[in-house]
Formats: sequence, C-alpha cells, structure tokens
Amino acid sequence: CISLTFLIRKKKRILQLGTVDKENWEKDAAFARNKLEEWMQVFRQNRQSYWDEYEQQQSKKKGAQSNISYLNSTSFGGPQLQCCSMCNSPDDFEWNIGRTKNKSQCSTATGDELLQCLECSFIGCAPACIAPESSQHIIQHFIETNHSFGVTCGPRADLFCFRCGDFVYHEVFEQEKERIALAHHFPWMSWNLSPVQRSFDPLQFLTTPEHGVVWRGLVATYPRILPNEYLTAANRSMDRLLMFQGELESKKMTWGREALWFATRQNLLGVPEKWRLTAPIGMYNLGNTCFMSSVIQCLIHCAPLQRYFLGDIGHHHETCGIIRRYMNSIPQVKSNVASKAEKRKVSNSGDVCLACEMDIIFLKYYGRTVGEDVCRAIQDPKSSQCAPSGNDQPDIKGEPLIVSDILTAAWRTGDMDHLAGYEQRDAHEFLQAFLDIMGKHISQHRKRVRSIPDGHGLSNTVGGQKGSAHNDENIIKNLFEGILRSVLICEECGCKRSLSETFLNISLPLSKEMERSSSRDDRTIGTRGSRSKITVQKCLRHFTAPEALGDPVHCTSCNKKTSTKKQHTFSKLPRILCLHLKRFDAANNKKIDDFVSFPAHDLDMGPHLPHWCEVVQGTKEGLEDDRPGNGEFSSPQILYDLFGTVNHVGNLHQGHYTTNVKVGNQWFNCNDAVVSKSGEGDGERAVLKSEGAYVLFYIRR
Repeated sequence: CISLTFLIRKKKRILQLGTVDKENWEKDAAFARNKLEEWMQVFRQNRQSYWDEYEQQQSKKKGAQSNISYLNSTSFGGPQLQCCSMCNSPDDFEWNIGRTKNKSQCSTATGDELLQCLECSFIGCAPACIAPESSQHIIQHFIETNHSFGVTCGPRADLFCFRCGDFVYHEVFEQEKERIALAHHFPWMSWNLSPVQRSFDPLQFLTTPEHGVVWRGLVATYPRILPNEYLTAANRSMDRLLMFQGELESKKMTWGREALWFATRQNLLGVPEKWRLTAPIGMYNLGNTCFMSSVIQCLIHCAPLQRYFLGDIGHHHETCGIIRRYMNSIPQVKSNVASKAEKRKVSNSGDVCLACEMDIIFLKYYGRTVGEDVCRAIQDPKSSQCAPSGNDQPDIKGEPLIVSDILTAAWRTGDMDHLAGYEQRDAHEFLQAFLDIMGKHISQHRKRVRSIPDGHGLSNTVGGQKGSAHNDENIIKNLFEGILRSVLICEECGCKRSLSETFLNISLPLSKEMERSSSRDDRTIGTRGSRSKITVQKCLRHFTAPEALGDPVHCTSCNKKTSTKKQHTFSKLPRILCLHLKRFDAANNKKIDDFVSFPAHDLDMGPHLPHWCEVVQGTKEGLEDDRPGNGEFSSPQILYDLFGTVNHVGNLHQGHYTTNVKVGNQWFNCNDAVVSKSGEGDGERAVLKSEGAYVLFYIRR
C-alpha cells in the first residue's frame, strides 16, 4: 500500500527541480506540444477531406452534382489525390532510392487502405497488415524520411506507428476526430477549435510482480475541453446517425449485435428510404384521446418533420436527456431559482421534453412500418445482447402505437394544464399548444448545449463551428411560423397603422362566411344555382378583406375618433400552412356542419400578400377595389398542396376526431387504431368530399 506521505514526498521531489533541469523540462514540454500541434493540423486536413468526399458521395446518391476532390486543400503541401501518391505518379517516375513503383498492385486502394503521414501529408498505400495486396508505399516513405506516424484516410481514422508496427491510440486525436465529425453532421453540437492542452500527472504508479509499486514518472495528460457527459451525449447522436445511414465501417467494432442488425438493414436502402415513412400506423384511443392522436398523425406525416427527426437527427431524446440531467445537477443552475413555484416549474420542465417524446414517437412509428424495434437498437449501441432473428423476432409490423407517454408529458409541462384529464378536448387547441411548447423545448435544448461549461468554467465553447447560423434553429418556427400583418385604416384621412404578429396556424371563421352566403342567396331566390357553397378560397378572401369596426378608433392623423376599417394580410407565409375552420360557434352554442370545399392542390396564397390585397394609403373611397392586385399586374403564385386533414364528427359538446393523411400518392384514413384507404383509387376524391373537415395541413410547393 502506498502511503499519503510517500505521495507527497515524491511530488515535492518532482516539483523541486534545478534551474537547468527546469529549463530542459520546459523546453521538452514546449517541443512536444508544438510537435503534437503540427501533427494535429495534418490530422484535421485528413478528416476534413474525408467528410468532404463523404458529402460528395451523398450528393451523388441524391442526384446532385459536386466537384469536391478527396484532398482539396494545399495549405499543408499535401497531394490532391484520392490514391497513393507513388501509384498515381507517371510510369517512369522513380522514388528517391530509384525504386520504381508497382502501379498495378495498389492503384485501387481507397479509404482506410491509404495512410497519410502526419509529418508531411504524404499519402501512401497501407501496410500489408491492412491491405495484403498493397505495395506498402507508406512503409517505404517512413524508412526513407525517418517519419513515424500516419493516419488512415477512411472513416476509422486510426493512428499507425511505424516504430511499433501497429495501430496506437491517442486521446487528443480521438477527441479531434469526434469534433470534426460533429462539425459536419451536428454543427450546433461541435465545440470551438482550441490548442492542445498538455500537462503532467506526477502521481501515477504501476504495480509490477518484480518490483512492486513503481513510479511511472512525469506522465503526459491531456485534459478534456468539455465534460464527459456532454461527449457521451454527442456520441449518442453520432451513433444514431451512422446507424440510420447504414455506415458500418466506422463503428462496427464497437456496436452491439442489435445495432449492427439494424444498421445492416439500413445499408441496403436508398437515401430517402432510410428515414421516410412508407405507411400509416394506427394509435390506440386511451379514452377520449382522439383529439391528440389525430393531430400527431398529421405531424408525423409532415415530410420536413420526418427528415428532421429521423434523417437529420435534429433532436435525439437520449442526447437531450443526458444534457438535461447534467445541467440540472450543476449547483449554479439550481441557485438561480427563487420561489417554490418556479422551482416546481423548473423541475417539471427539466424532466419533460415534448421534442424528446415526439422523437420517440417517430422512432416507434418507423419501427412499426419496417417491422424492427428501432428504439431497442439505438438505446444502447454497445450492448452485447444478441438481436433476435428469424421466428424469434416479434412481429411488430403494422401494430398500433400506445401514445400514453406523450400524453402524460404534455400534462406535466405545466403549460397544458387545460388539456389534462380524459375529457373531450379541442384538436385545434391541442395543436396550437403542442407546437408552441415543443418549439420552446427544442430551443431550450440548443441553449443548454451552448451553455455547457468547459474546463475553465466558460460557456461559449460549443456551437462556434461552421453552420453557426443553425445554433438557434427551431424547426417548429422554421416550418409553421408565419407573420400576420394587421392594418387599421382611417376612413376619413386614409391613414394606415400596422402591427405584425406571428402565427402557427390561421383560424378561418365560417359563421361570417355563411352570413355573406345567406345574404347573396336571399338576393337570388328563385334563380338557378342560388345555393352558394363555402370554400376555403372564399374564407381566405374574406379573412384578408377590409372590415369596418363597430366602434370608432382614435386616429393619430385626425387627432380624433373616426370610423376605421381593419385588414389582415400575410407578410410572411410559412412552409407548412395549417388552416383551422372555426366550426364551433360558442356565441350561438352550436356547431357549423355545413360542407366546406377545399383544394388538394394549387392553393394559391399569393393574392393574400400585403402588396396585392392591402388597401392603398390615402384613399377614402373604394377601399376594397383600390388595391395593387386589381391592376393590370397579377399576384405571384405561391402554391400549397394538401397532405393531411383532421375531421370532426359530432356536435358542440361531444364527437370524434379522425385523420386523413397522404403517404406517397395514396390517401389513408386513420380512425384511432384502424387504418384503411380513404376511398377508391388514390382516395383523393373521398378526402375532398369528407364531412367535418376541421384542420387542414398544406405544404408549400
């Protein structure tokens, strides 16, 4: 046993160096640090070139064209080739010792069959231990130049030591490999580039059978820039991304059998099929929860959300959970909460994340469509548990989902208390609250990532890499948020006052449109086709038309209260347009059951932009007619296509919600756990004729 006295005595002896020894020690330490930094520069070039080539291959798979070379940087004097430098030279070229290269043996070496020298950036075919048919030009290079270290050019990025004749491990290079990979796939999780931090640990000992306890000397250590919890969380996101992309080479030695089983399946699929949902899956009704499942169905079949959660891994629930638990354990975070109510709210918000629950729903949904337990595969990629095969694997394909977790999480957020319980609720109200809170939770996760303290207690280390514009990315805001422009027009002087506000969906009143239709019907009684049907286009025109206010409003120009008109226009249109048809008329205590016609394609929102429908300032008469859109120039076409509807059957006090979603070119009807085709053919005609359309989901073309 080593006593504490011995440790202190040994540490003092180490620290009490002479002047000459201290200078030599500092000189050697500076040389080692600078040398490692030089190697690190070449290593960074190697990793950047690999990921550039990887992105080029992904672009080719998607049909895009790119001109990125394998090694496209000349800042280090390295060759711009994707094969061995000697194999790619002219046939009559001879190396320094006059030895002609054998081009036929290794000209096809790529990826990890190539090694790049960390001293001079030379690229050569790997040793025979990696590629048995190789000419081993990297070994020839090491012998002639007395260089010792190289790194493979493929996904593994292993370090090779010529003096050892084998691959070696160095924690600094592993951390840098993780940082560069994150910078390409998750820029908002990558940390800033920093110089190598090198120090010494004088208190390391080794127990040997011959000499007992032996002091190891001044062992060089490299402190981590970020806490282990954060690196673990980041690696979870990388593992899941590589699994979904079917990248087996870089992780196949560390993944468990279950993860390899799923990654192998993904490797056989095309790029869009790796994350695209190919069929709808039902959801069990847990007791008046159809309002929630109908909305979730439409959100799940929103293609940009599918790509965000499944393709880009924009919010991995395991990563978010690890970071939330770590940040909640920091005393500084807890001390900032004052009252008990705030503590309780922070506790609930720290334990609940709707974006995490939505991510789990997406994973389970995808697993049900392909017949794989995806959550089990990604839960622990290093698990040694054997994956079921053949008849032993449970058949879960097409099995309905139980969405109790996301329902409970919505209740626990503290902002959706009005939707708690098992009473009948409004689907539109749930949609509004759910999108708003999920967007906040996504933003909170990004803020937690940026506030991770580094080894010096600073919190601006993460998120400074390329793509920093995506640090504050909120997918809900980017997809669903638009800007509504409200204008007050004085009828005496024509002065306009405007106010802009954001929206996640638009509520179109049906009662006023029915009144306008009834008045037109009264004027055309006895004429052919007197019954005017309600359409979404008419509701939108009525929504953006000027409307006289009942009470006078103070005008700053006239300096008195005057008759005023109000008008709404869309100054910014969202990518996903949610239209809510206000069927529930609380004022008259009834539900409007009239049929509302809506288009499946080519819903044009261009005429509702301010420039084309807003009243011109200074006009006193003909406010509705004197608009730019009524001139000789037509408005631009901004077209939307329908991909989902929420329908309500019943009355004001009770009823049932169902969903129609479009998967590919086929429409499906989702009635809780039962899923069927909407009608004959592609089902579009049946969807357009369905009664009780309540919320319409359109995507911008």
